[in-house]
Amino acid sequence: MSKGDIEFGSRRRVLRPGPGEAEVEAFCAAHAWPRVREGWLDPEAKWEYKITWSCGPAVKIHYVEDELAGQRYVQTSGSNLQILEHYARIAEEELPVWNLEDLVEQADLAENPIRRGLALIRLGVGAPTRIDSDVFARIAAGLEDAAKEVRDMSILASLYAAYPSLRPLLESVSENDEVQDLRDRARSILAAFDNMGVARE
Repeated sequence: MSKGDIEFGSRRRVLRPGPGEAEVEAFCAAHAWPRVREGWLDPEAKWEYKITWSCGPAVKIHYVEDELAGQRYVQTSGSNLQILEHYARIAEEELPVWNLEDLVEQADLAENPIRRGLALIRLGVGAPTRIDSDVFARIAAGLEDAAKEVRDMSILASLYAAYPSLRPLLESVSENDEVQDLRDRARSILAAFDNMGVARE
């Protein structure tokens, strides 16, 4: 594969509550971008349904309904990083998405463990592709939270953020958490990190 063939992906922009697919469909129609593909990413697991529109020869925009995280988001991909980030900014300006500051604030202001855990999952889904100190700090704190529910959902948030610096924290959970299910879940995420090429820093 040549350097020009390498596919890049933008940060996921998490959509606010609303119609979801219809909003993205209208957005793409307004730009005359044709729908080119849709379906389950894994037909057996059926937890990520993706619809793709072509913005031109170098970039595509994707709408994903993620049942595992309980979130819907848009993401751009292509072989030219500068171009795909340009289209990602257009999506962020014209679609009802949470900005990163909103996602961090939701994690900080959550009123109970369930709401905090859900906010951390949402933050993990919307995490920048390069490590962000605010995102890392919230997920790291969640992995050590006194509430089992927060630790549990922070493990899933770690999968989406996929920061190498989360590995030692997940390893600690996998070895030391008082709940066997959470130890097992952390091991599963570490195995997923291995498959994704998320190495220890």
